[in-house]
Amino acid sequence: MAENSSSKLRGTGEIEPGDSAWWRIHAVRDETPNRPLADLAGAARQLLGDPKKRGEWTTERYAQYEEQRVLDAWRAQRQAPGGAGLHRPLAIYGADSREDIRFVTDPNARTFWEGSMATCLVARAESLTEVAGRPGEDKEYALDTYTLRDHLEAVYGTPCDDVRFLNQPCCPGGTAVLVADDVIVTAGHVLWRLGNYDVTQLRFVFGFEQLEPNYARTEIPAAWVCSGVQLIHRPNPLKWEEDWAVIRITPPRGSPTRVRYFRRSGGPAVGSTLYVLGHPTGLPMKLASGIVRDSSNPRILTTTLDTFAGNSGSPVFSLIAVGGRPALQLEGTLITGEADDYVTVGSCVKPNAISESSGEGATVQRVTNYLQHIPGV
Repeated sequence: MAENSSSKLRGTGEIEPGDSAWWRIHAVRDETPNRPLADLAGAARQLLGDPKKRGEWTTERYAQYEEQRVLDAWRAQRQAPGGAGLHRPLAIYGADSREDIRFVTDPNARTFWEGSMATCLVARAESLTEVAGRPGEDKEYALDTYTLRDHLEAVYGTPCDDVRFLNQPCCPGGTAVLVADDVIVTAGHVLWRLGNYDVTQLRFVFGFEQLEPNYARTEIPAAWVCSGVQLIHRPNPLKWEEDWAVIRITPPRGSPTRVRYFRRSGGPAVGSTLYVLGHPTGLPMKLASGIVRDSSNPRILTTTLDTFAGNSGSPVFSLIAVGGRPALQLEGTLITGEADDYVTVGSCVKPNAISESSGEGATVQRVTNYLQHIPGV
């Protein structure tokens, strides 16, 4: 993984989105939006190098450019009356409920695993490299990853020893859900976070999960790696209540299956349990749970779902019965959370853990907002 991309700096003021370092500086910006500009520029130097060449943009100027172009909009939205801000990082409410999807012990584990087959990582095309498949099988794509430990050290500082999933791989991006055979929904700001509204440059990766406690699937069958084809609908990712994107993709083959049940009217009651599937901090697929804290906004649910940056666009489900069997009903997609998902405790960094009743809550865009934009649903 390239960590110094000084050759990627251009006089136009952009950094070429060609390797992992570019995504790492976006992660610095996205996950610590209130960080002082000097610190942000320092992080940029650490991850990208500082070319100090005449005619090229230094990392300080890049940080300033990004600060003005995007973070001002983030702050303005956050300060607006009732505003939640643009994709705030998230947090743990009470005990950490995150579980690797393969190791869920809930009686409904099979149902949750089926839901994970409709859930995918959203990544830039440059985050995958074609590799030879197993004998007799299709080609595969290797994800460009780094460990959670490396990520935390680069962005925040030394992680505490008891942080979960430290040695698991991360791939920066977001999460999306398959809602038709060739259509996904994600949070609109995920497209901006990945630096390009040209969805053909995005990949939708199914099957990124821990197969064993110390082994993750990072080489993905080509049948499970889908390309963006068309942006069907994206209202306004800078507007809290319009943060979704409906995208046509090349259809996956094999195991991935679309969501079957959608909330079409009303909403879950306050206190009811919801479940979220996705890639917190870019980790392999995790299941987490929480409750509905507030349902008074007809467009947004406020919850206590344990989620992080990388969960943006994650499907949020309720558990229903269909024909006497449990099934997942899509309630919406995750958009925002608390001000910080990792915090410094003493001399080390760990997830931001607050009580079930504290904080602003993790917010979910109700599926009823965008259901009409999903073809055939």
